[in-house]
Amino acid sequence: MQPSSINGSLLEIDPTIKKPVGTESWAPAPLLDTDAAASIMGIHSKTLQRYARQKIVRGIRVGKLWRFRGSDIEDWIQRQAAS
Repeated sequence: MQPSSINGSLLEIDPTIKKPVGTESWAPAPLLDTDAAASIMGIHSKTLQRYARQKIVRGIRVGKLWRFRGSDIEDWIQRQAAS
């Protein structure tokens, strides 16, 4: 199907054409610092850092600091509740 106007949008002419991939805005979930994550988990921040090093809890190392996704903290809590 050919556009009827040079200034016309292809989306206006053919509504079956989809938006290009990546046009929706996306923002990553905020990361928790060690103190905030440990407080949610009810453990000491040093214990959480040890768990992250031992891969008991999934953490992200940013330089010397640890950051944690809320979903990973929730997963750990669920595993603790199940055991």
